[in-house]
Amino acid sequence: MRRLYRPLLAAASSSRCHVVSMASAASTAGIIASGVAAPLAALYVGQRSVIYPRPPVYDDAKAYGGEHAEIVRADGVVGLFVPPPKADEQIVALYFHGNADQITWGGAMIGQALRSRGIGTFAAEYPGYGLADGDPTEASITQAAEAALRAVKELRPEAKIALVGQSIGCAPALAVAAAHGLPVVLISPFTSLAAMASTLLPFLPQRALRFLVKDKFDNAALAPSVSSPVLVLHGTKDEIVPFTMGKAMSEALADATFVPLEKAGHNDVLSPPHDQVVFDAIERFARGHCGGGSDVEHYRDVMTMLQTRWAGLTAEAKTKMAAVNEDATQREESMAEFMATWSAHAVDGKLTRDGFVAFNRRHLQNIKARLGWAPDLTTDDSEMIWEAIHALNPDDGGIGMADYGRYHTVMKLYIN
Repeated sequence: MRRLYRPLLAAASSSRCHVVSMASAASTAGIIASGVAAPLAALYVGQRSVIYPRPPVYDDAKAYGGEHAEIVRADGVVGLFVPPPKADEQIVALYFHGNADQITWGGAMIGQALRSRGIGTFAAEYPGYGLADGDPTEASITQAAEAALRAVKELRPEAKIALVGQSIGCAPALAVAAAHGLPVVLISPFTSLAAMASTLLPFLPQRALRFLVKDKFDNAALAPSVSSPVLVLHGTKDEIVPFTMGKAMSEALADATFVPLEKAGHNDVLSPPHDQVVFDAIERFARGHCGGGSDVEHYRDVMTMLQTRWAGLTAEAKTKMAAVNEDATQREESMAEFMATWSAHAVDGKLTRDGFVAFNRRHLQNIKARLGWAPDLTTDDSEMIWEAIHALNPDDGGIGMADYGRYHTVMKLYIN
């Protein structure tokens, strides 16, 4: 949304209004009216060209990580589909990108990231963008969003769908959520496009702005119609859509969780170091509200045990844990400790039962050294975890990092 109304700002700054004597009040009023009318006229005539700055080129999705992506042409929509990595994994994220993006950029990237987490993605293109015909308007984008939902259901009749919208894409995502009761993730949402215009053009008459904006995208007004769970993610340093708008949206929704993205702006929320936080949050939310699939059921007994062990987590330990998660250096050091501990007990990269017990013991010691607290897991507890992980690949001699990663994903869902 960075380029929104920039031509209008230039037009407004070139206008001049002067204070004169009472005798020339009528003349002054005319000058003021003229100065205000120019940018308002520019807003009305040219708003869609700046609201929808369609990328001038269409790129191959594979250049942006979309190795498994395929272009889908369905009735009423063009989309990019990245299937889940396994046939029995049914969660699909229906993604709506920002106003200066296209499906082969952001769609390919988020699709690859979620695929690595066992989730498929269908990125819906907006009319007039990329390979899609037509012109982008609020009505046409909403229609394309509905068509995208139908396309996902045709591609994967058993799909469990979670909606994901980013920036302007929050509007179609929220509209589909309201109409179909689907869980939705909103990344950097605004309350309405008129409110955005007021934020960017505070020197123009606000009532006139609300009237002149053609595509309202009034997310705040739609919020009471959304009964499904919502996750709102917003950067604390967002320079385009105010952080307060994301907070306001979470408060307007009946069942919303608000997660501030510390130090994230508007255009870097899906860039390091924030991207992994966002992708992990989407995965946990989708698995929690779309059904976690076989992994969640498989680890249910293990998670029941772990939740009792984590019950003693102190407030001080939580504070230290948050500090580790937020500080990049501490995260890297923590990961280095984890990898060193794993390597010390692995054979050909895999842990046997005894190796896992030893790994877990040392790993918990490292956690306690950092946080002053760690769950008190017995040898029997560690063996129970190993058995559960190993049961998913019983022909292997041990458990590999990918096996542990699947377990860890479910653990984060339960513990958080």
